[in-house]
Amino acid sequence: MKTLTDRELYATQTAEFISLLGTKKICKVCQRSPQALTGWKRRGMPLSWRLVFKQRYPAEFKKVFGNEEPHK
Repeated sequence: MKTLTDRELYATQTAEFISLLGTKKICKVCQRSPQALTGWKRRGMPLSWRLVFKQRYPAEFKKVFGNEEPHK
């Protein structure tokens, strides 16, 4: 069984968070296209947006990312 790297885990969590909130909602908040979110799903959410979502949607954020601090 393959162990995920930190980056792969973060990308997986980002994809889960996008699925939980919905692409439309995230696009509206960030004023980004769905294509931009596809990149987030592969590479992970940028730190600045992660901080925004942690403040705006704390319950959903905690459900996906737990209590961890955003990656730097």
